[in-house]
Amino acid sequence: MTEEQQKHLDQILGEADQLIAKKYKKGCKEYKTHLRDDYLAEELLSNAIDEAVDQLVYLLTLKDKLGF
Repeated sequence: MTEEQQKHLDQILGEADQLIAKKYKKGCKEYKTHLRDDYLAEELLSNAIDEAVDQLVYLLTLKDKLGF
């Protein structure tokens, strides 16, 4: 890996870390639950699928807006 690639990776990892921490803290405050302890595996899976579907809708809408 080149130095430039490492810098890019570090930038991506730093931004991802900040986004994850912010989202996790927001969820804790909003739902007042502990993600690991308060949800069954089935609930986590269902929520993840719902989020993936939402992401697909957003991406397809963006694709349409960009004219692809």
